[in-house]
Amino acid sequence: MRKTMSLLMVGALALGVAGAAFAKGAEKAMGSLSKIDASARTFTVDAAGHPMDFTLAPGGVVMEDGKATSLGVLRSGEKVTVSYHDEGARHVASRIAAGAKPMAKPAAAKPSAK
Repeated sequence: MRKTMSLLMVGALALGVAGAAFAKGAEKAMGSLSKIDASARTFTVDAAGHPMDFTLAPGGVVMEDGKATSLGVLRSGEKVTVSYHDEGARHVASRIAAGAKPMAKPAAAKPSAK
């Protein structure tokens, strides 16, 4: 019993450390697209006056106005938010969100008639 509890504690600790490392590694960049090479899966974002080069990860998600699309559909000058992590000196994007689809406001609750 004691050995099982020790193994569970070590496993929980390892998962906690791995989860914290993953969360710490996730970053975001916001700016305008300036270059796109859909065939190479690369793009550049002008983020606050500083160009940042990205590679879209295999399985990376591209969204425009809340709908899934492809990197080749996006155009230079579009405002984007990029979720990425660093692999060595490369910025690897897991998600690109373009467009400005506002979140819908929840409907106000109506009082029920009794």
